[in-house]
Amino acid sequence: MEDMMMEDKKDEMMEEEKEEEKDTTHCCCMYSTAMLIYGIILWIFGILILANAIVVFGNIYFPVEYPIVLLVIALIFFGGLVLIAIWFCSETESSRKCAIIGGWIIFGAVIAMILFNVFFILNHNKHKKEGVKVGMGDDPEDYDEEDRSTYILGYLVWGLIILIIDVLFIACAINHADLFPPEDEEMMMEEKMMEEKMEEKMEDMMMDPEMGDMGAGEMAEGGQAERRRTSRASSRNSSVRRQ
Repeated sequence: MEDMMMEDKKDEMMEEEKEEEKDTTHCCCMYSTAMLIYGIILWIFGILILANAIVVFGNIYFPVEYPIVLLVIALIFFGGLVLIAIWFCSETESSRKCAIIGGWIIFGAVIAMILFNVFFILNHNKHKKEGVKVGMGDDPEDYDEEDRSTYILGYLVWGLIILIIDVLFIACAINHADLFPPEDEEMMMEEKMMEEKMEEKMEDMMMDPEMGDMGAGEMAEGGQAERRRTSRASSRNSSVRRQ
């Protein structure tokens, strides 16, 4: 019966190991490696989005509100990147949650950026049948005119690319977090393992007569030592009282 139980446990361990091997990879690399790659790409896009918002401040054809909103969206995007960077620095349960939250913040920022640009460009100077002036500086000759649909299409295409990468990052982050049990469960499992080891040692001592005799001898010696100490202490107290 014991051999059968041991074989069943081994089979279960082998199955769990196979499942873990299947669930720990994304395409051709580990989830953590994929998160690192996607995170670096998102950081590059975040820097470009922030640079674009700063450049738009120099466009004399756009109202001040347009670059301000773009800058706010870029800062929100960077907030998600900071949460991802926390996971880059340390691998803990809280940092894994931060990475997932950061991915969703980036997702919302990109959606807001796309929608804002679409509605703004469609309604900006719509009474004038002209394109969007792209450039910066006070000289009108430094600007190029771009069709509205082309300008919007650029935000849609690049926004869709960022969203795809961000969704892949979120998926990897969720699967990576599922590989780790919660810290409370880990502590409970460690405590159970310690208790099981102590119980096994106690059972071995009970089953082995020599170990049991040694344990009983140690307990007897400990009791005799305690009696000697108490007797010495009582004799000292009595001598002090006589004096």
